[in-house]
Amino acid sequence: MIVQIKSVVDGELPDNLTIGKKYESTRVDSERMKLSCDDGMIICTNIKKSGYLGNGGEWEVISE
Repeated sequence: MIVQIKSVVDGELPDNLTIGKKYESTRVDSERMKLSCDDGMIICTNIKKSGYLGNGGEWEVISE
């Protein structure tokens, strides 16, 4: 699926993620996905409450 950052909450975005960039990801289950960051690091994160996007930021699913 294709995702992008929807919101960053109460925190800073890691250096290896970019606002406005579309990322290819793989859904793990109804709430989580795996994706490769800008530096190649692979993360598994919650789509609606991602710890990588500050204190619970959200990813937007562009397409499944």
